[in-house]
Amino acid sequence: MRRLRARMALTPDGPIENAAVITKAERIAAVGPFSDLASIQVEEEIDLGEQLLLPGLINAHCHLEYTIMGRSIAPTDCFTQWIQSLNSLKKSCTNEDYLAAVKVGLGELSRWGVTSVFNTASHLIPPPHLPPLSPRIWWFFELMDIRSRVRMEALLGTVAPFLRGRSQWIGGVGLAPHAPYTVSAALYRCIRFCAERYAIPVSTHLAETSEELEMFRDGVGPLFEFLQGLGRNMLDCGKKSPVALLLEEKLVPTSVMLVHMNYLEEDDWAIMHNHRGFCVIHCPKTHAYFGREKFHFDRLRQYGITTCLGTDSLASNNSLNLFEEMRLFLHEHPYVTEQEVFKMVTVYPAKAVGQAHRIGRVVPGAYADLIAIPYVGGQADSYSAIIGHHHPIVWRMIHGNLFPDS
Repeated sequence: MRRLRARMALTPDGPIENAAVITKAERIAAVGPFSDLASIQVEEEIDLGEQLLLPGLINAHCHLEYTIMGRSIAPTDCFTQWIQSLNSLKKSCTNEDYLAAVKVGLGELSRWGVTSVFNTASHLIPPPHLPPLSPRIWWFFELMDIRSRVRMEALLGTVAPFLRGRSQWIGGVGLAPHAPYTVSAALYRCIRFCAERYAIPVSTHLAETSEELEMFRDGVGPLFEFLQGLGRNMLDCGKKSPVALLLEEKLVPTSVMLVHMNYLEEDDWAIMHNHRGFCVIHCPKTHAYFGREKFHFDRLRQYGITTCLGTDSLASNNSLNLFEEMRLFLHEHPYVTEQEVFKMVTVYPAKAVGQAHRIGRVVPGAYADLIAIPYVGGQADSYSAIIGHHHPIVWRMIHGNLFPDS
């Protein structure tokens, strides 16, 4: 066992001054004031000094394989044009390029305090090729069927080995139907069946752009024309919003993670009110990169819909830094408490993948995924110090393992 001592530890019940955390293997065994835990026999003692010990951050949406494309795509007002530029870059990438990109991305995430990431990827990287000390990964396998339909047998054949291999790395797996404009209703239903059968999470992009809304509601626009040119069946267009399509037709599990949710119609809110259980993932810096209208956080909260934060990818962001995402979110929504924003990168995403008692909290029984930042303040200022942190994280622990530079 190992005892960590710090000026303060952040727990769900509030900050503890002169705190101690006892870890045993990959788990937290005890948390409390140092005076209460000082008599416990341990093999190793680590005094962090003037530091705030807190749960590692959880990035709720990321595309690590796009790390290689960082800053390669010029900003544009046309999402369809951006997609075409991205596809053009992807054509020149090899499997080795994607593996290198994932490794670089994991390094940057870890550098900025992320200990768990929900990574959406179209490539399956074998676990032995990943760095031994890297964030806990939930690998969301991205699926599309623009030109040809995917049959249930083929999907199960692809997913089964993927699921069997999940015990080979810390984290888990999920399914990520890309978006309603690239995934048929039939494939969405297959994915929902697999998710419910194997009890795995689902994440999908939805209502991301005005061009997506225009395509489904009006049957026109640049995205409509682009996908029609690729041979997509457009019979589902010109009828209803993408939100109405997915939720009214019950194409996704009730606990689905809906990424972006930027362009919503009044009718969509009534539909969402009748479909509870999902959460929304917001990526503030990507939102700003595309110059989108203000995120609907106020109304989502009014409807009792939880918001989590992610970085998206370096194809639409200049970093994978959740501290920057938290600060930008607070800048856009200054009335939200810093404590609630912190939950958007810890407690809320943990719950979204069914890990509420294992990650995102400093409590007995949780995984020992911890980070520390310099701190000399009192209890009242702890969340301000976290949101205002501007430097790479030096002290990190994942799954009970210390990073060499910690």
